[in-house]
Amino acid sequence: MAVRRQLDLHITKNGTTWRVDVKTWADPQGIAEQMRADPEGCSGLTVVIPEHLRGYTAVLNRVLGPFGARVITDLDLIAEVRAA
Repeated sequence: MAVRRQLDLHITKNGTTWRVDVKTWADPQGIAEQMRADPEGCSGLTVVIPEHLRGYTAVLNRVLGPFGARVITDLDLIAEVRAA
């Protein structure tokens, strides 16, 4: 049974939309397991982690990318929204 994902933030600017789920866990495995529990909810999702966890973005993108999610840091999100 799929769990309906509650978004933390929905941003739209100049035709670009970000469906944002903010994660503050220090454990990338915990984040990945939670997200894999609802693979349909991951499609098009931007998972945002704190800048100090930047080192986890590559592994989380490898795990969650096949489900349609991408992982970036909070500073990356701010830069993307400003640039849009």
